[in-house]
Amino acid sequence: MEKNLIASDGGFNLYGLSHESAVNEEGLSVVKVESNYRFTPRLHRHQFYEVFIVTEGAGLHELDFETTPLVPDKMVCIRPGQLHNISMEPPYSGYFIMFSSEFLIRHMSHFRPDRLRCFLPPLGSHSLPLTGDITCLCESLFLAQTDKHTLTGVHCASLLVSLLVQIEKQYHLSSTEGPSFSRLSNEFLRILAQSSPPKSIISDYSDLLHVNPNYLNNVVKK
Repeated sequence: MEKNLIASDGGFNLYGLSHESAVNEEGLSVVKVESNYRFTPRLHRHQFYEVFIVTEGAGLHELDFETTPLVPDKMVCIRPGQLHNISMEPPYSGYFIMFSSEFLIRHMSHFRPDRLRCFLPPLGSHSLPLTGDITCLCESLFLAQTDKHTLTGVHCASLLVSLLVQIEKQYHLSSTEGPSFSRLSNEFLRILAQSSPPKSIISDYSDLLHVNPNYLNNVVKK
């Protein structure tokens, strides 16, 4: 089992990464999914980031109560705290890439997964196209996490960052937004995700982003 049950909140289970899930590195688990893999059977939350890569098979992905189909050569990104569930019809194959912010901080302190647009709304449950480079990086990361070398952590972190950069690239290639809109909305969504409780007035966010409230409102709507 690559994740362990921590708590049940509002009827939904919350999972963290198991200390036994990765051979050498706490906070990272790369699982090669085959038709004997047992998916978590109902909606649940994670304390960690997750990317599910589909190389074969079909199924459904439910994320924050929005359901979309899963098909080969697609991937989905889930950030901590989102309600989600994956169901697949055999035969199927792919990868689960699961990691914590702490893992990256330990080895790549400059890299911030919370700034990646692929993990933020409004992507919802929608999938992204899979490329050969991403599949190769998944396999390399799967093999690297079992390496007994003393530099395994650094090696895995560098492969993970390369993988996330490629996924983020696919997001931007799939997005219809302009570059300036993408940057501003990305920053807004990052601040929104970190606000607890959320601010109720748009000007509170526009002040933090140094833009006009009406302009921010239009960007978010687009």
